[in-house]
Parts: sequence; structure tokens; C-alpha cells
Amino acid sequence: MISFLDRYEIISNTQFGFRKNMGTETALLNYIEFLKSELTNYKYIISVFLDLSKAFDVIDHKILKMKLEYYGFRGKFLEFLMSFIKDRKYFVHINGINSDTKSVNIGVPQGSTLGPLLFLIYINDMIYCSNLFFSNTICR
Repeated sequence: MISFLDRYEIISNTQFGFRKNMGTETALLNYIEFLKSELTNYKYIISVFLDLSKAFDVIDHKILKMKLEYYGFRGKFLEFLMSFIKDRKYFVHINGINSDTKSVNIGVPQGSTLGPLLFLIYINDMIYCSNLFFSNTICR
């Protein structure tokens, strides 16, 4: 899956999380270079920072499936990916006692290899919302 995403350059080059040889430091260096360039040219800068804590917990499966299809995932592999995230169940075990089993109908599994990749695909189109928009304008 990673090689497919890389080969077809599906994940934006402005996405630094969960990527090989990229991370917070790379994002910060790119941001500083952007600021220096814009300020040198006397441009205005507005920055918005989002806290995406618990982001893996709120991924809508239907939207994720549409995005996977859009990026070219089809057939058995798409079925596998969806079976990995759908109809998951959990229970809590404390002092030898198990809670009732509950279903999870949203989100992607944390601690898995696929979770971060699915999250990147889910938020990949956020970069199209990076320009200044007026209140009556929506992002693509």
C-alpha cells in the first residue's frame, strides 16, 4: 500500500506525519522557509494550526471508502481494507472481569500499521482548503 501511495504520489508532499524521512522537524523547516519567503516579498501571512488529537477515533468509514476509491483502491484490496476497520468490537478487562462487548462503527485502529496510512488518505484533501477563504466560500 505504501509503495502504491508513493508511486502515484497520492499523499500530498505537504503532509509530513507518518511518512518515511519526514516529520515535525521537516514540517517546521518548510514552514520557516515559507515564512521567510513571504515576508521577504512583503506578503501577509495567516496561519491556522489544528489539533487533531483523537483524530483516528472520528474517521467516518463511508467517507474513507469514497476516498480510497477515488485514489484508485478497488476490488479485493478495498474489501480487505474495509473489513479491517468495519464491525470491530471491544471490551474492557479489569481485575479479571470483562465488560459487555461494544461495537465500534467509526475510526481506524490505533497501534496498527494501516491506521496511520488510512488517516493520511482521509485528510489528504485538506490541503485544498489552505488558501484564504471568505465566509461564503467552501473548500473543494
